[in-house]
Amino acid sequence: LISKKGDYITITDPYEGWPAQKSGIISGDVILEIDGKSVKSKSVSDVSDLLKGEPGTTVTLKIKRYGKKESLIFKLKREKIKID
Repeated sequence: LISKKGDYITITDPYEGWPAQKSGIISGDVILEIDGKSVKSKSVSDVSDLLKGEPGTTVTLKIKRYGKKESLIFKLKREKIKID
């Protein structure tokens, strides 16, 4: 789950067992870039669309984490996600 806070989108609750959580993304992480493109001032819907894609493909996220000076890079392998 993601939400807008200020100019950026924040991870509010990575689903357990799915790509974001498995890659180490945690609640409170702020998405700065998706596949090298800034998401500053983008809507939740726009960012959600950028995150979605064909299962098996990869997406690269640049993340700002509270307490860390340097941005973090995560490569996620997309999966078909079905939430009950």
